[in-house]
Amino acid sequence: IALTYGNLHMVVGALGVCHLVSIGTTFFFHPTDALPYRFPTYSP
Repeated sequence: IALTYGNLHMVVGALGVCHLVSIGTTFFFHPTDALPYRFPTYSP
């Protein structure tokens, strides 16, 4: 597969969006589990 700069940029962007969505869902459904991950200084 020949990756051009545009395709690579799209792949990186898609991975970034998926990462943000996974963090958002984790924070929404499990806020107590996500808080230490998002804010290391916070400890329940």
